[in-house]
Amino acid sequence: MFIKALVSETIEINAQSSIKINAYIDNQSLHDLLHNTKHALEKRLVLDISSLREMIDRKEVSVTWVDNKKQLREVLSQAGSPPSVLLEIDQSDKIPFI
Repeated sequence: MFIKALVSETIEINAQSSIKINAYIDNQSLHDLLHNTKHALEKRLVLDISSLREMIDRKEVSVTWVDNKKQLREVLSQAGSPPSVLLEIDQSDKIPFI
């Protein structure tokens, strides 16, 4: 909800408007936890996971798993990362995992 309010304020639209958030994560365990009926083992995460699941069900948030090597931040922040992701973006004008 914080992100929705921040974006609404930034682009000056009504906070009640529908803003869909597309999240791309490289944590397979989190992705599985959000999309399956498994429960979080840590009590402090149960509420957060439940809130995210509700947002996914209402189609307010979409969470997609992306292999770590395909993450744009990996190429930009890790020394020795293969430049193929950047070349793919340059040639297609699209981020590969979208």
